[in-house]
Amino acid sequence: MKQYRVLVKGGRPIAGYRADGGRVRVMPREYDCYWLSIARGQDPTLRAALRLIGADSLGGDLDVMKDEFSDDLDGFPELKSDSKFEVLN
Repeated sequence: MKQYRVLVKGGRPIAGYRADGGRVRVMPREYDCYWLSIARGQDPTLRAALRLIGADSLGGDLDVMKDEFSDDLDGFPELKSDSKFEVLN
């Protein structure tokens, strides 16, 4: 699994899911991350998510669902200039 270093930019908020299913705002800063396929809640459908390591203020990881932020994540790691993410490596 390939790991990346990304910068979450300020401005329009990005949200991610905690392991317990809670949805919280991702704070603007640098994170290590990787892609995975996960099912959320009662829906068994696997969905692509970018897992931001240590992004939760409680110390855990946050999963940003690609289909919820497709404008920002489409083409990853080659992102549009107006994306809320910047790939650093």
